[in-house]
Amino acid sequence: MLKQIIPWGEKSLLQWQRFQTLTKREKEIIKLIANGKSNQEISEILIISKHSVHTHRKNIYRKLDVSKIAEIVKISLALELL
Repeated sequence: MLKQIIPWGEKSLLQWQRFQTLTKREKEIIKLIANGKSNQEISEILIISKHSVHTHRKNIYRKLDVSKIAEIVKISLALELL
């Protein structure tokens, strides 16, 4: 399944390296995003402010160099986070 989602090669290595830069909290937030949780729901689950969730999401997008939630979910599936 991993090969179908992220083809092996230089690009997949780069994505893996980018993923490694994420903090534990950012990885938690990715799981919640992928499970369809809103910023409000994430803030309630993790007991943090909505502003913190927004900041974490912004950092996730920047670190993974993605612009869509679907791309985050795709990477999460490939790395077996979900």
